[in-house]
Amino acid sequence: MSKPVKAMLRKELIRRLEGVDSLVVLSLAGVDGPATNQLRRSLRRQNILLAVVKNAIARQALKEER
Repeated sequence: MSKPVKAMLRKELIRRLEGVDSLVVLSLAGVDGPATNQLRRSLRRQNILLAVVKNAIARQALKEER
């Protein structure tokens, strides 16, 4: 992934995190597609967003956001 693309993703993540007061980090390793869709659907009903983000980009975005 090129640096400009990473920068764009980082800026978008920072924008999405504006005003967020809670954040949960978890691993979906080993969870199959249908189970992930069911989880997303269940969370969406509660107005909770599930976003999959690369660790490095999330780390950089959280550093910048402070």
